[in-house]
Amino acid sequence: MLCESKATIISLLLQGIHPERFTVSIIEDKVAGTIGIADSAGYAISVPKNGLKREFGFIKGSVAAKLLTVEFHRPKTFLPYQGHLEFVAVREEFRGHGIAKKMLERIFEEGKYKLYTLDVVEGNEKVMPLYESAGFRFVKKESSKGSKRPGVNFRYLMEKKVEI
Repeated sequence: MLCESKATIISLLLQGIHPERFTVSIIEDKVAGTIGIADSAGYAISVPKNGLKREFGFIKGSVAAKLLTVEFHRPKTFLPYQGHLEFVAVREEFRGHGIAKKMLERIFEEGKYKLYTLDVVEGNEKVMPLYESAGFRFVKKESSKGSKRPGVNFRYLMEKKVEI
C-alpha cells in the first residue's frame, strides 16, 4: 500500500480533476450522473505526477504515476476533432431513468466534436445497448494488457461520428 491516509489520496486525486471537462446531471440537489470527456487538449482527470512523487517519494511516486497513467489516460493520442468519454457514471438510485442517455444527448447537442469514442471494459457489457441506442457502434475488441484490475483482459472500443 502506498499510503495509510485516505485524506492524502483524496487530496491528490482532487488536484487532477478538471471540472470544465465534465457534464453533470443534478436531480433533487444530488449529483445523479456525470460524464468526463478527454480530447487533444487534456483529460478530465489527470494524474498528479509531481504530487505523487512529493507525497510518496521519487520511486514509489513514479511507479504510482505510471500505473495510474496507463489505466486512466486512454487513448494516448487524439484526432483534433475527437472527444473521448473517459467515463459515464450514474448514481445507483437514479439508474434506469435515462440519465446517461440524456447527458449523452446534451453532449452531442453541444457539437464540439465530430468523433466521440469510448471503451467498455470486460464485465460491463450490459452498458453497450445504452451506447448503441445513443448512436455508438462497436469498432473492435482490444486487449487490456496494461490493466491492473482483475478480470479486465480486454475492452470494447466504440465510436459515434456526427456532423457538425
